[in-house]
Amino acid sequence: MATTTITGDLEVTGTISDSSGDMGDITAVVAGDGLTGGGTSGSVTLTANVDDSTIEINTDIIRLKDGGIATAKFSPGAVDTNAVEGLTAGEFIVGTDGSPAGNTKVTMGGVMAMDGAGNTTFTPPAVMTYQEVCPVASFTDNGDATGQLDLGGTIPAGALFLYATVHAITGFAGDTTATLTIGDGTDVDRYNTGTPSVFATSAAGVAMGVPSGTTWHDAEETVRLTITGGADFTSIVSDGNGTLAVTLAYIQPV
Repeated sequence: MATTTITGDLEVTGTISDSSGDMGDITAVVAGDGLTGGGTSGSVTLTANVDDSTIEINTDIIRLKDGGIATAKFSPGAVDTNAVEGLTAGEFIVGTDGSPAGNTKVTMGGVMAMDGAGNTTFTPPAVMTYQEVCPVASFTDNGDATGQLDLGGTIPAGALFLYATVHAITGFAGDTTATLTIGDGTDVDRYNTGTPSVFATSAAGVAMGVPSGTTWHDAEETVRLTITGGADFTSIVSDGNGTLAVTLAYIQPV
């Protein structure tokens, strides 16, 4: 590199050139992909080009925008419950239409399956109800204060029993009292608590309480209604007016 020293006044009437080539040859700063700015003279600035919906610049830092990642950006199977805050095993996010998206967290049993492509399907359990109208004439008189009726529907193996309701009662009169229990033939009140009265007419029905027996069913069970009178069930049958509607609710095995 050549060095020139000037100790006095210098007056230039022509052109000064650098024969060594050390002055460089940059003639412009061009903004490439993802950048804006640049220029061909003076001071220039390059700026990151963000969409401000997915990526933003905040306090001079490029970062993901809050809420900026859409579901379409995730590959199937990329997110599990370990990656979602507030979820544990057995909990899922579902929309109001039951689809696997939205903002409602539910906890329930069910079957989750994943195919070879990483697509996940969840089959939720179904709450089933069975209803039967039971007139007094359909009860079997046991020859004492009780009469019984085995319902036409059963609780399947693997089901979880939820509750029983009794409504649309026309009083089982003819004796001094009439109380009802709902069981399985072995446990007389497996599906209710106490001995609610069906002696009087009540369109709204009576509360049957929570199940007092085992709610899980490892085998199919027939449901039995038992009505107990004050002294003799025959007098209740003879009155002939008693009727009720019973509804059973249970979670069906998947």
